[in-house]
Amino acid sequence: MILLNKHILPVFGQVKLQNVNFTHIEELLEVVTDKGLAKGTIRKIYNLVNTSLKDAVIKDYIIKNPVEKITAVPKASKEKIDYWTKEEVKKFFSQLEKIDHRQHALFVLAIYCGMRRGELLGLKWSDMDFENNRIGIRQILAFKSKIKDGAKTNAGNRSIKMSPFVASELEKHKEQQEEEKRKAREYFDNGLVFCQEDGQPVSWGNFHKFWVRIIEKTKVRAIRFHDLRHTCASLLLSANVHPKKVQELLGHASIKVTLDTYSHLIPSMQDEVADKMDELLK
Repeated sequence: MILLNKHILPVFGQVKLQNVNFTHIEELLEVVTDKGLAKGTIRKIYNLVNTSLKDAVIKDYIIKNPVEKITAVPKASKEKIDYWTKEEVKKFFSQLEKIDHRQHALFVLAIYCGMRRGELLGLKWSDMDFENNRIGIRQILAFKSKIKDGAKTNAGNRSIKMSPFVASELEKHKEQQEEEKRKAREYFDNGLVFCQEDGQPVSWGNFHKFWVRIIEKTKVRAIRFHDLRHTCASLLLSANVHPKKVQELLGHASIKVTLDTYSHLIPSMQDEVADKMDELLK
């Protein structure tokens, strides 16, 4: 609905369905490209228009689908992988300690456990098993601060092992949150691990600004918050942790996703392939 209202309808305007032609589709693609939208978003817009017009043909609202004349079909580019080095991670946490940020544990989980933003913001204390040092990923925070059952994918519904350090950071965070409850004039206890000071869910819409401010305060190289997940994967793979273990931690649907995304980060992979044949055929 957002793509329709924000990008498609402003271009098509009051054009009747029967009058939509190749020129309208071409103009739409030019406009969204000029806006600087991501290739993946442009592809979604294209698919939405194409699917809608295909349906209109089936229902005899129009005779032909004008999208069929488009030859340069937009393709979604492969996601850019960026990540911090071990030294950059250490610098980040060192600087974070100096500003004593109330959401310190959020960044610990993002880097140590590779959790997605929605998983972190939807995490509840009831998902924590401190006795067995496990974190259950069972829901996410979606748009408009709504808690949605289930993770992004079926594989995303998983249990993550906490290291002693991660567990201790979460316990400190819980103590801090209890202090905020006592001081608050009004507190909305939603059981969330990461929330605003009044207990309300963190605003997804403002999260990017929140992350930019953290980058500025800690004076580290700017990357996206999602790249903390890539940082987690890159550090583990560079330490020769088996890709299957990384897949399970990140909640990828298959090990193929993990290998396709991060194979270039596994330094010993090519060496091992080259050396293995020499070893086998000696």
